[in-house]
Amino acid sequence: MRLTLLLFTLLTNVCFGAITVTHYAESDVNYFRAANSNISSSSESGWLSMVFEASSGGGTAKTSPHVAYVPMSDDTGGGDDQINNNILSNSTIMPSLTSATDTLNVFLRILVETTTTAGETETLQVGLEDDSGDFKKINTTVSEYSTNLWRLTIDLQTACSSHGSSVQECTDLQTQTDGGKEETFKFYVFGSASIVPTGDIVDTTTYTGGIYYSVNVSDKIPAGTLTLTSIEKGDTRLTLKVTGGNSITNMSSSIIYRSVVFKNATGSTTAQGEGVSDIIQSDTAVREGSIEVKNLTNGTSYTLSTSLVNKYQFATTSTNAISETPLEIEALLKSQACYLVTAGFQKRHYVLDYFRAIRDNYLLQFEPTKKLVDLYYATAPKYAPIIYNSPKLSFMVRSLSYGVYFFLKFFWYLLAIGLIVLAIKLKRYRLTLAS
Repeated sequence: MRLTLLLFTLLTNVCFGAITVTHYAESDVNYFRAANSNISSSSESGWLSMVFEASSGGGTAKTSPHVAYVPMSDDTGGGDDQINNNILSNSTIMPSLTSATDTLNVFLRILVETTTTAGETETLQVGLEDDSGDFKKINTTVSEYSTNLWRLTIDLQTACSSHGSSVQECTDLQTQTDGGKEETFKFYVFGSASIVPTGDIVDTTTYTGGIYYSVNVSDKIPAGTLTLTSIEKGDTRLTLKVTGGNSITNMSSSIIYRSVVFKNATGSTTAQGEGVSDIIQSDTAVREGSIEVKNLTNGTSYTLSTSLVNKYQFATTSTNAISETPLEIEALLKSQACYLVTAGFQKRHYVLDYFRAIRDNYLLQFEPTKKLVDLYYATAPKYAPIIYNSPKLSFMVRSLSYGVYFFLKFFWYLLAIGLIVLAIKLKRYRLTLAS
């Protein structure tokens, strides 16, 4: 097993009186890649981006570290399941923990803030947490990455060789089966004028000003898939209805990440790894319910599927595909007929269907109410766009529509309950008079 953690640092190995390590805030500079790839370029081109969660406390507390999620392929060197079931841009370079040619490198960029004292040199060092909760110093090397930028390299293979008996994660990754590997390695990065001997415990109360990282690695892919039940059309948008997300494994609340929607012209429901090259939206994860896809082109047909993605960027098998076409607001309002209600909901809705049924089955059957319907259609179209484009007016129309819907839908139940309550009160009143 070989896992290499690379931490980019500023101003290392220069004269400092004190050093404080702070994670570099840019979200797009967290990368990992295979070690046999070129790492001399400062552009990070070809590197795979990982999900990184910056601690709200700056990573200065052991209980609140910065967290990274690193996917890996299986140990056989093929790793087809992992390569196919993810949304990485180039998952074929996804490394394996035990392959001789695919060493896993994790890159984090660190900004080092310092105050200078002449004649004193601070050196960045790293401790790896063992089973007792102590951080033991591990060997690192520092090399220049670019001007005023240095690369601190942590070789976890060497660290595990030195401390493997006291770091259970090292043993577990070697013994776990392919597709079942998942471990967390915790590091403490600090600066000190004195060099802590390799293998010694790093006293974090003495070596203060450091930063904690929790690096999660996994080759577990989700099992199960969503079902796309329908797509509702709107103005420059489509709303996907999905079910089945609660039964998907390796998609717990702690690692669920995104719902991705992508064009799927072939309707394929196979593993969607690099093949998902036409993702049109990545948004908040939805296990059950609606996924609204915005900024589409009206009049253009879209054949869409969706997948759930976890923080390791492993994805579920794609859903079935459904084709639908978003409509201009005028066409949408006309197709749904109930202009004001349609403008309020901005898509087809069961409340809208209910009102349409009342119109067809009751209002249009009598001359007086038919005239009211004609008056509605003569005036409503001019106000519908105003409602559609106003969030407040749309909300008011939806609220009123829901109120009328539930009143009409359950009128007889409400009437029956009211009559029962009235009868009980009358009986009590009579008993009171009789007594």
